[in-house]
Amino acid sequence: MEKREMLDALMTMSGYTTKRQLAHRLNIRDNTLGNWYSRNTFDMAVVSKAYPEVSLGWLMTGVGPMLRLDGKAFAELAKEIEDLKERIRILESIKK
Repeated sequence: MEKREMLDALMTMSGYTTKRQLAHRLNIRDNTLGNWYSRNTFDMAVVSKAYPEVSLGWLMTGVGPMLRLDGKAFAELAKEIEDLKERIRILESIKK
């Protein structure tokens, strides 16, 4: 995965629709982010500081899981997924 694709993935994960929003989250100037895109690079320390939940391995290589989850975070995420599945089942039964 190229660095610009990783930056796009961070934007998507954050729900951002503009690069300006991402630059603000990273605490960098818009033109700095533009340079990162055009050079297909980024400052890993800056990104890691703004996104501590993102795996350092993923930031270095673009391979593997994007997020680092400890046992508690994983359990919370799994519960949230199950809750959403149940809501979907309820909504689908109402539609019928």
